[in-house]
Order: sequence, then C-alpha cells, then structure tokens
Amino acid sequence: MTQDVDELRSRLTAWFSERLPSDWLAGPIEVDVDREEALVVLPLAKAYDAGGFRDATRGERMKVAQQAEETFGLKISWGTSKDGRRQLYTTVRSPVAVPLAMRERQILDSLVAAGVATDRTEAVAWCIRLVGHHESDWLQDLRDAVAAAPPGRRDRPVAI
Repeated sequence: MTQDVDELRSRLTAWFSERLPSDWLAGPIEVDVDREEALVVLPLAKAYDAGGFRDATRGERMKVAQQAEETFGLKISWGTSKDGRRQLYTTVRSPVAVPLAMRERQILDSLVAAGVATDRTEAVAWCIRLVGHHESDWLQDLRDAVAAAPPGRRDRPVAI
C-alpha cells in the first residue's frame, strides 16, 4: 500500500507541477494523498499572501482541480505555505464508523466528561490527533514490530 501511495503522490506531483503557473510558486509543491483526497500545498511566491492568493487564483485552481479529479478519481484540496506557516483551505472530512467495545467507549466518555471533547466523535478525532502528534515515534515502532514479525503474522491485525 505504501508503495502505491508513494507512486500516486509522485504522479500527482508531476501532474500538478506541469499545470500550475510557476509565478505562483516559491519552490516545489507538496502533495499528500489517501483514498479519498489529494492535498496540494503550494509554497507561495513572495508576491502573494495566503488570503489574497486564495481569492485571486480560485477560478484557475478550480479548473485544474476538476481536471485532476476526473483524471485521478480523488477530491482535490488546496493549501499554501509561506514563511513557515501552512494554511489549508477546505479539505475533505470523511466519516468513519467502527464498532467499539465498552472499554473503548469508556475512554471516549472520559474525554467528554473531562471537557476534552464535546462528544464521542470529537473524542475519536482528539485521539487521532494525539497519535498524529506522536506519529513518528509510535508509527516507527509499529513498522519495526511488523518488520520483525514472522511472515504469516504480518498480514493479520495486531491485538492491542
């Protein structure tokens, strides 16, 4: 799966790089992708600020996005980066449904009771952001564990 995502990211990067005006950009674009969405982050040229750029280029960006959506079958979202600040425009929010055991529901309810989240949905999003915050450490540990697992075990889910 990772190789497929990396290949798709490379194809998208090349595709957008050929179609976006170079005077918009201060460097190479950044593309992130999953099953539903491609997020294209543009490093803004000095002539632009994020808000003005978004408004000034909306029509042209939407034309390019429509072509990309037809070509790649993904929703296209945009963002900019300038002076170390990244700003994302409207991005895809994808619902996820999963059956949870009592212990898992209790964790979510504890987050709600503590005021960390207003409901279970927000608590799940909070948990995902927490994992994202520790992503590099935790996911590297997970990748290392998967790589060390016996061949038949690599294809099965890990019990927590």
